[in-house]
Amino acid sequence: MKETSDNRITLNLFSAFGPQRPIKLHAGRYETLENVKRFVSRALRISIHGNIVLASKGRGLDSGDGGETLERLDARDGDSLTVGLYTPPLPSEWGKVSKAIDVEVEEGALVKCREHAAKHPLVEVAGLLIGKETGEGRLLIKGSTPVAEGDESSVELDPVRVASVAEHLRGGGEYLVGWYHSHLSFGPSMSKIDARLQMGYQQLYGKSVAAVLYPSGNAVEFYRVETGNDRPLTEDWDLSMPEAVTLTTVLEEREEAKITAFSGRDALCGQEVELSVAVTNIGTAALSRARVDGRVTSPDRKESLSVSSDLISLSPGESKTCSLRCPIPASWPSGGALAYARVRALDANTWISPPAATTITLLQPPAYRPRLMVYKTSQRLERGQTARYAVYVRNDGNRRDEIEVNWDLRRVPEAWTASMYDGIEERTPPFSLTLEPGATYRLVLEVTPPATGYGGASAPVTIGVRSLRAPGERPGEVIPRQSGKH
Repeated sequence: MKETSDNRITLNLFSAFGPQRPIKLHAGRYETLENVKRFVSRALRISIHGNIVLASKGRGLDSGDGGETLERLDARDGDSLTVGLYTPPLPSEWGKVSKAIDVEVEEGALVKCREHAAKHPLVEVAGLLIGKETGEGRLLIKGSTPVAEGDESSVELDPVRVASVAEHLRGGGEYLVGWYHSHLSFGPSMSKIDARLQMGYQQLYGKSVAAVLYPSGNAVEFYRVETGNDRPLTEDWDLSMPEAVTLTTVLEEREEAKITAFSGRDALCGQEVELSVAVTNIGTAALSRARVDGRVTSPDRKESLSVSSDLISLSPGESKTCSLRCPIPASWPSGGALAYARVRALDANTWISPPAATTITLLQPPAYRPRLMVYKTSQRLERGQTARYAVYVRNDGNRRDEIEVNWDLRRVPEAWTASMYDGIEERTPPFSLTLEPGATYRLVLEVTPPATGYGGASAPVTIGVRSLRAPGERPGEVIPRQSGKH
């Protein structure tokens, strides 16, 4: 490490957004990373004190111990650090959201954005906008790069990945000028959470914009938020940390929860599905007004239903299991339904847990429908000949069924004979067949008149089938659902 006489080094700070002009930071090599972050946040008037990210060569230094010194982190004189931001907390006074009118978009610049959203149609996606300022002070967007996929109502941008993209662009004529994300509903408008993130990015680069895509409406809009910050981070500054700093640590109350278990019982369409959600308060503040919000999406992904738990109250470290009940429409098809759950703090109207997901198997209610098919029901023959009928028994229900086959020979004249075969041996009705849904079984009915004498002009044989597993049917009763007559 190159050292000065007073054991201090100079680092080059770059913003993740905007033109890549360095800010000089002079610091002692034994200074801790946490002190550096606090000093940079305070000196640059970034209002999300303590939530900035310092990244170097695609690696977030925040992932290590904040007590590590610059020397232990192998920071050298002249090294570059990229300043990024986590999503800041909600401000006490909300900034006005307005459409950005000074934005120009090159043809094809948003192709990757739209392709990213089309590739993940069931969740929100996010990425970064690449471009530069024109000579007239307008913002020219020349391209984009995908970064993240979320769930159906939110998506998060990892600041380290944002910093890595900014470092990759450094040295060229283009840089990060904003970000984009998609909405599955509500159109191309900015939510409070979207505006919160955009306010943070504008503290890094005042002209940065937020693009909101609404794929189903084939629309896109560009926005900015009034921040009141008139000191753009990209000015050439020279910062020098003092030799001694007095630091005061205050425990910040933080609402945060975690879903430790999430499961659902398989159910029949037309009935309720029960979801079990185990929630633990992993924050430092007690939760007094929170609830679990869930969503169940149909197996064909065409419909979804929302469901919420009762209010829950949890002390830090306390756990509780909530039960959510969601009525499933009878019109939904069978298959795997997707269920999602998150914990919401109602007072702040913010999500305080990552989403959890599980799959529930839905089945249609049992239907027992045996079917008898005889394609030729009458034959003419001479004495001594045998008439053969192909008889098919089909399970048109949705469950394995035990189907009884029976016949009525009371109208068969004396001296005529009737026999039934299954292709291997003769079967004497009544007998039963076990068939899977959609399966078909073939039988052969043979009817033979006497060779001599008078035995009647015709022999009607009535064949019937019925389910032995259907509720309400009594064994031994002949129910001719469909019949074949000779």
